[in-house]
Amino acid sequence: MKYLALKSILTGALVLFPSYSIAAQQDSDPNKDSEKTIKVETTLINVPLIISDSAGLRVSGIRKEDISVFAGGGKLDIDFFADSEEPVKYAILIDSSGSTSKIRLRMGNAARKFVDTFSEADQGMVVRFDDRVRLIEGLTSNRKKVKYAIGSHDSYSGGRGLMNESIVFVLREHFKDAKGRKAIILLTDAGEINQKSSQELLKELSVSDVMIYPIIYQSHSIDSLVFLSGDTKGAEELKKMKSVSVADLVKYPPFDHLDRIARTSGGRLLFPDEKGFEAAFLNIADELRKQYLIGFYVDAGGNASDRQITIKVNRPDVVVRTKQSIRVAAP
Repeated sequence: MKYLALKSILTGALVLFPSYSIAAQQDSDPNKDSEKTIKVETTLINVPLIISDSAGLRVSGIRKEDISVFAGGGKLDIDFFADSEEPVKYAILIDSSGSTSKIRLRMGNAARKFVDTFSEADQGMVVRFDDRVRLIEGLTSNRKKVKYAIGSHDSYSGGRGLMNESIVFVLREHFKDAKGRKAIILLTDAGEINQKSSQELLKELSVSDVMIYPIIYQSHSIDSLVFLSGDTKGAEELKKMKSVSVADLVKYPPFDHLDRIARTSGGRLLFPDEKGFEAAFLNIADELRKQYLIGFYVDAGGNASDRQITIKVNRPDVVVRTKQSIRVAAP
């Protein structure tokens, strides 16, 4: 089967949950939707913001006063604001299922260069997943240990990859009480992904402030991956296309699942070409160090009309990316 050429394109869609959904906008007018103001209780929500210009470069100098948060038509106070470069905690999750056997060396080489971009104040960890989820190296500021763990040959010759379970493992066991900026870098070929536990994962992401960056390494033709995911019609459609954009790709499994994970968390799905892996890693590292972080209180028992949260930045010509949903436990 032929490999299909990919052209990059910016995508975005809002995923709604029976919780709080977030919309990012660039203008602010608190008089526009005069609905009931949200009741403020003691649930603090931390939301990372990536604010860039039209060229994708980070916009510096954003102040707390430049950002407005609305829920149900009422304006919320921003109780926490951070704009300085802060230490990062990152987890590198490596797909070791059978389909990745031919690309593990490439994945490892790019990931080790990614680790070199961090400072001694940052902490990294490595997890591998296939039919099992295995912690290879826990959180450490020792970059040599992280790089050695990436090169570990602890792998499995087949089986479906427990990707969702590996993400939940990191969120619950290692990042739940961790402070500061956190991200999961997911390295996979999307070839053997078990999507059955996806709802549990999406719920977990909606209460977390961890950003997910899936990076796809192509080991099979795109149409064959879609076929293996059970979408025979989609596979046939893709075979007929001369080129496929990321916007096209995320309409089909398993790429739709990876895209949903990224967007729910505020991260993004990356599908670089052969020469673009290092650049993709460097871009992620830059985003993590230079993101803005805001915190505000919401009513854990709010009505459905209160669940739409809008974040606006009072700067012209900026692009804002953030989480698309938050979930707050009922009191």
